Amino acid sequence: METQIDYSKPEQGSLLTSEHRAQFQSQQSTKFLLYFLLSFLLVLVVGGSIYLGIQIGKGQQATLDQSIAESETPISPVITQGTPTQPTAIITPTLQEISLTPTPTADVTANWKVYNSPVVSTPFSKFSLKYPASWKVTERVDREEPQSLNFTLTNTNADTIEIIQGAGGGGVCVYFDDPDYTKYDGMGSDFSEYVLLSNPENWRVSKYLSANLNYRVICSYDSSMKRYMDGTKVGWFKINVKSADSLNEAIAIIKTLVY
Repeated sequence: METQIDYSKPEQGSLLTSEHRAQFQSQQSTKFLLYFLLSFLLVLVVGGSIYLGIQIGKGQQATLDQSIAESETPISPVITQGTPTQPTAIITPTLQEISLTPTPTADVTANWKVYNSPVVSTPFSKFSLKYPASWKVTERVDREEPQSLNFTLTNTNADTIEIIQGAGGGGVCVYFDDPDYTKYDGMGSDFSEYVLLSNPENWRVSKYLSANLNYRVICSYDSSMKRYMDGTKVGWFKINVKSADSLNEAIAIIKTLVY
């Protein structure tokens, strides 16, 4: 049986022969070479992995830089020379006119009676008007000079509309909303309220401020004086009504005036 000798750790007190020393050195050299080769291979593997990672990262960065450069590169227009194309016609939409026929409103004066004033030698105009059958006409004509006409409409409530072509009226109509209402001291009458009419003219159906005068008159605008004056082209009005309904009906009658 062959005896194994441990050369790396000689027994205490034993002496190594030259043959044993040579074998020991040979084994040490072999181990050192093996360790060196393994270390070199490890360095190659680690270094190669690091190098490969760096190259891959560079390639990805280059691709990203190229994509960004392409996205920022302005697109140059492509100009093709040749026969110009005809411009496209612009179609302008047209509005279709729709004719709407308004719903006719009932004419409340359609069945009213008609009054035509006689010719009277006065500065006032001849006139005509319509009135409901519930109102009755009273006419008094004075042919003696100076001639005059007194026309009165009366309803069943004893409300009256009176038109006088003759002497009367003629004062300034002073209203609470006039700029000089508190300062005006000329000849005229004060009125507390009025209803503005645009037909037949710029008239105001005006109520006296004084409680003693419980009727209304019509004041017409005088452009030369820039004020409303008591009286109209057809005469002086005295309107005596007791209710809002009667006043509205009286105004409707006055609006039918033609002169």
